[in-house]
Amino acid sequence: MPIVSSDFASTTLPSPIPASARVPLDDERDRLRHPLELMKFLKLQEGMVVVEIGSGDGYTAMHVASALNGKGRVLAQNPPEWRGFLQPYLTARLRNGPLKGVEWVEEPFDAPVTAEPGSVDRVLNILTYHDLPYMDVDRAKMNRAIFTMLKPGGAYIVVDHSARKQDADKVASTLHRIAEGLVVAEVEHAGLRLDETADFLRYPDDNLMSLAWAKPQPKTDRFVLRFVKPMQ
Repeated sequence: MPIVSSDFASTTLPSPIPASARVPLDDERDRLRHPLELMKFLKLQEGMVVVEIGSGDGYTAMHVASALNGKGRVLAQNPPEWRGFLQPYLTARLRNGPLKGVEWVEEPFDAPVTAEPGSVDRVLNILTYHDLPYMDVDRAKMNRAIFTMLKPGGAYIVVDHSARKQDADKVASTLHRIAEGLVVAEVEHAGLRLDETADFLRYPDDNLMSLAWAKPQPKTDRFVLRFVKPMQ
Protein backbone atom coordinates (compact mmCIF):
# COMPACT_ATOMS: atom_id res chain seq x y z
CA MET A 1 0.00 0.00 0.00
CA PRO A 2 1.26 3.52 -0.72
CA ILE A 3 2.25 5.79 2.12
CA VAL A 4 -0.21 8.58 2.89
CA SER A 5 1.69 11.68 3.92
CA SER A 6 0.11 14.58 5.85
CA ASP A 7 3.19 16.03 7.56
CA PHE A 8 3.32 19.39 5.82
CA ALA A 9 3.88 22.93 7.05
CA SER A 10 1.49 25.87 6.91
CA THR A 11 0.29 26.93 3.49
CA THR A 12 1.42 30.54 4.02
CA LEU A 13 3.74 31.34 1.14
CA PRO A 14 6.83 33.47 1.84
CA SER A 15 7.61 33.08 -1.83
CA PRO A 16 11.22 33.13 -3.00
CA ILE A 17 9.91 33.90 -6.49
CA PRO A 18 10.86 37.40 -7.70
CA ALA A 19 7.84 39.68 -7.87
CA SER A 20 8.73 40.39 -11.49
CA ALA A 21 7.96 36.76 -12.40
CA ARG A 22 4.59 36.61 -10.67
CA VAL A 23 1.16 37.59 -12.01
CA PRO A 24 -1.93 38.70 -10.06
CA LEU A 25 -3.55 35.26 -10.41
CA ASP A 26 -0.71 33.72 -8.42
CA ASP A 27 -1.94 34.96 -5.04
CA GLU A 28 -5.18 33.00 -5.43
CA ARG A 29 -3.30 30.02 -6.83
CA ASP A 30 -1.01 30.02 -3.80
CA ARG A 31 -4.04 29.80 -1.52
CA LEU A 32 -5.60 26.89 -3.39
CA ARG A 33 -2.56 24.95 -4.62
CA HIS A 34 -0.24 25.04 -1.58
CA PRO A 35 3.00 25.26 -3.57
CA LEU A 36 5.30 24.89 -0.57
CA GLU A 37 3.73 21.57 0.33
CA LEU A 38 3.86 20.45 -3.28
CA MET A 39 7.56 21.29 -3.56
CA LYS A 40 8.25 19.18 -0.48
CA PHE A 41 6.23 16.31 -1.92
CA LEU A 42 8.26 16.40 -5.14
CA LYS A 43 11.50 15.75 -3.21
CA LEU A 44 13.51 17.84 -5.63
CA GLN A 45 17.29 18.02 -5.66
CA GLU A 46 19.58 20.43 -7.44
CA GLY A 47 20.59 19.21 -10.88
CA MET A 48 17.34 17.35 -11.57
CA VAL A 49 15.57 17.36 -14.92
CA VAL A 50 11.85 18.02 -14.45
CA VAL A 51 9.13 17.89 -17.11
CA GLU A 52 5.76 19.50 -16.51
CA ILE A 53 2.93 18.25 -18.70
CA GLY A 54 0.36 20.95 -19.49
CA SER A 55 2.31 23.72 -17.81
CA GLY A 56 -0.08 26.52 -18.77
CA ASP A 57 1.50 29.87 -17.98
CA GLY A 58 4.24 28.20 -15.95
CA TYR A 59 2.98 28.75 -12.41
CA THR A 60 4.23 25.39 -11.13
CA ALA A 61 7.29 25.38 -13.40
CA MET A 62 8.26 28.72 -11.86
CA HIS A 63 8.18 27.23 -8.36
CA VAL A 64 10.10 24.13 -9.45
CA ALA A 65 12.83 26.21 -11.09
CA SER A 66 13.15 28.26 -7.92
CA ALA A 67 13.36 25.10 -5.78
CA LEU A 68 16.19 23.84 -8.00
CA ASN A 69 18.09 27.10 -7.39
CA GLY A 70 18.93 27.41 -11.05
CA LYS A 71 20.78 24.07 -10.94
CA GLY A 72 18.62 21.86 -13.10
CA ARG A 73 16.26 21.93 -16.07
CA VAL A 74 12.53 22.48 -16.14
CA LEU A 75 10.78 21.62 -19.42
CA ALA A 76 7.34 23.25 -19.50
CA GLN A 77 5.18 21.51 -22.11
CA ASN A 78 1.93 22.75 -23.62
CA PRO A 79 0.06 21.30 -26.61
CA PRO A 80 -0.27 23.32 -29.83
CA GLU A 81 -4.06 23.52 -29.33
CA TRP A 82 -3.55 25.73 -26.28
CA ARG A 83 -1.42 28.35 -28.04
CA GLY A 84 -4.18 30.91 -28.64
CA PHE A 85 -5.78 30.44 -25.23
CA LEU A 86 -2.48 30.72 -23.39
CA GLN A 87 -0.95 33.64 -25.27
CA PRO A 88 -2.22 36.45 -23.00
CA TYR A 89 -1.31 34.47 -19.87
CA LEU A 90 2.19 33.73 -21.12
CA THR A 91 2.65 37.33 -22.19
CA ALA A 92 1.79 38.44 -18.67
CA ARG A 93 4.07 35.85 -17.05
CA LEU A 94 7.03 36.69 -19.29
CA ARG A 95 6.52 40.45 -19.41
CA ASN A 96 9.82 41.05 -17.62
CA GLY A 97 11.80 38.38 -19.45
CA PRO A 98 12.20 34.59 -19.44
CA LEU A 99 11.59 32.48 -16.37
CA LYS A 100 15.05 31.50 -15.21
CA GLY A 101 15.61 27.77 -15.58
CA VAL A 102 12.41 27.11 -17.58
CA GLU A 103 12.43 25.87 -21.18
CA TRP A 104 9.12 26.01 -23.06
CA VAL A 105 8.08 23.05 -25.20
CA GLU A 106 5.11 22.94 -27.58
CA GLU A 107 4.32 19.31 -28.32
CA PRO A 108 1.23 17.07 -28.14
CA PHE A 109 0.37 15.45 -24.85
CA ASP A 110 0.96 11.91 -26.06
CA ALA A 111 4.56 12.76 -27.07
CA PRO A 112 5.20 15.62 -24.65
CA VAL A 113 8.96 16.15 -24.92
CA THR A 114 11.95 14.81 -26.77
CA ALA A 115 14.09 13.23 -24.08
CA GLU A 116 16.56 10.39 -23.96
CA PRO A 117 15.13 7.27 -22.31
CA GLY A 118 15.89 7.28 -18.60
CA SER A 119 17.00 10.92 -18.53
CA VAL A 120 14.22 12.64 -16.54
CA ASP A 121 13.97 12.76 -12.74
CA ARG A 122 10.41 14.06 -12.31
CA VAL A 123 7.34 14.42 -14.49
CA LEU A 124 4.47 16.57 -13.23
CA ASN A 125 0.86 16.68 -14.33
CA ILE A 126 -0.81 19.35 -12.24
CA LEU A 127 -4.56 19.83 -12.73
CA THR A 128 -4.48 18.80 -16.40
CA TYR A 129 -5.01 15.02 -16.45
CA HIS A 130 -8.76 15.68 -16.60
CA ASP A 131 -8.23 17.62 -19.85
CA LEU A 132 -6.92 14.56 -21.66
CA PRO A 133 -10.21 12.64 -22.17
CA TYR A 134 -12.10 15.41 -23.96
CA MET A 135 -9.00 16.35 -26.00
CA ASP A 136 -8.93 12.74 -27.27
CA VAL A 137 -5.37 12.26 -26.05
CA ASP A 138 -4.03 8.73 -26.17
CA ARG A 139 -3.41 8.52 -22.42
CA ALA A 140 -1.87 5.07 -22.61
CA LYS A 141 0.67 6.32 -25.15
CA MET A 142 1.41 9.41 -23.03
CA ASN A 143 1.93 7.38 -19.86
CA ARG A 144 4.20 4.94 -21.68
CA ALA A 145 6.24 7.89 -22.96
CA ILE A 146 6.53 9.19 -19.40
CA PHE A 147 7.62 5.76 -18.17
CA THR A 148 10.30 5.64 -20.85
CA MET A 149 11.71 9.11 -20.20
CA LEU A 150 11.93 8.65 -16.42
CA LYS A 151 15.08 7.37 -14.76
CA PRO A 152 14.70 4.20 -12.68
CA GLY A 153 13.49 5.52 -9.33
CA GLY A 154 12.19 8.69 -10.98
CA ALA A 155 8.73 9.92 -10.10
CA TYR A 156 5.56 10.96 -11.90
CA ILE A 157 3.34 13.27 -9.82
CA VAL A 158 -0.33 13.79 -10.69
CA VAL A 159 -2.61 16.31 -9.00
CA ASP A 160 -6.22 16.82 -10.08
CA HIS A 161 -9.76 17.66 -9.06
CA SER A 162 -11.55 14.61 -7.68
CA ALA A 163 -14.61 13.13 -9.34
CA ARG A 164 -16.84 10.45 -7.90
CA LYS A 165 -15.60 6.91 -8.54
CA GLN A 166 -18.62 6.11 -10.68
CA ASP A 167 -18.06 9.19 -12.85
CA ALA A 168 -14.57 8.04 -13.93
CA ASP A 169 -13.69 10.36 -16.84
CA LYS A 170 -17.30 11.08 -17.84
CA VAL A 171 -17.34 14.55 -16.26
CA ALA A 172 -13.92 15.63 -17.53
CA SER A 173 -15.31 18.13 -20.03
CA THR A 174 -18.29 19.29 -17.98
CA LEU A 175 -16.96 19.51 -14.41
CA HIS A 176 -13.19 19.39 -15.13
CA ARG A 177 -12.80 16.47 -12.74
CA ILE A 178 -11.57 12.89 -12.98
CA ALA A 179 -11.75 9.92 -10.63
CA GLU A 180 -8.60 9.18 -8.67
CA GLY A 181 -8.91 5.42 -9.08
CA LEU A 182 -9.06 5.74 -12.86
CA VAL A 183 -5.84 7.77 -12.92
CA VAL A 184 -4.09 5.25 -10.69
CA ALA A 185 -5.17 2.35 -12.91
CA GLU A 186 -4.07 4.09 -16.11
CA VAL A 187 -0.66 5.16 -14.83
CA GLU A 188 0.10 1.81 -13.20
CA HIS A 189 -0.86 0.07 -16.44
CA ALA A 190 2.13 1.87 -18.03
CA GLY A 191 4.45 0.18 -15.52
CA LEU A 192 4.74 2.87 -12.86
CA ARG A 193 3.95 2.08 -9.23
CA LEU A 194 1.92 4.23 -6.83
CA ASP A 195 4.40 5.12 -4.12
CA GLU A 196 2.85 7.86 -2.00
CA THR A 197 -0.20 10.07 -1.69
CA ALA A 198 -0.72 13.28 0.26
CA ASP A 199 -3.76 14.97 1.75
CA PHE A 200 -2.74 18.65 1.82
CA LEU A 201 -5.20 19.44 -0.98
CA ARG A 202 -8.06 17.31 0.36
CA TYR A 203 -11.39 19.03 1.00
CA PRO A 204 -13.95 16.61 2.49
CA ASP A 205 -16.81 19.12 2.13
CA ASP A 206 -16.59 18.96 -1.67
CA ASN A 207 -19.53 16.99 -3.09
CA LEU A 208 -17.39 16.13 -6.18
CA MET A 209 -20.23 17.21 -8.48
CA SER A 210 -19.59 20.93 -8.93
CA LEU A 211 -17.66 22.75 -11.64
CA ALA A 212 -13.99 22.76 -10.65
CA TRP A 213 -12.97 25.65 -12.92
CA ALA A 214 -15.76 28.07 -12.00
CA LYS A 215 -14.87 31.72 -11.44
CA PRO A 216 -13.82 32.65 -8.87
CA GLN A 217 -11.87 29.40 -8.52
CA PRO A 218 -13.59 27.25 -5.88
CA LYS A 219 -11.90 25.09 -3.29
CA THR A 220 -12.13 21.49 -4.47
CA ASP A 221 -11.05 18.10 -3.24
CA ARG A 222 -7.80 17.32 -5.04
CA PHE A 223 -5.81 14.10 -5.02
CA VAL A 224 -2.01 14.17 -4.96
CA LEU A 225 -0.28 11.03 -6.25
CA ARG A 226 3.35 10.08 -6.69
CA PHE A 227 4.22 7.14 -8.92
CA VAL A 228 7.74 5.77 -9.28
CA LYS A 229 9.53 3.87 -12.00
CA PRO A 230 10.84 0.60 -10.56
CA MET A 231 14.60 0.29 -10.25
CA GLN A 232 14.55 -2.97 -12.19
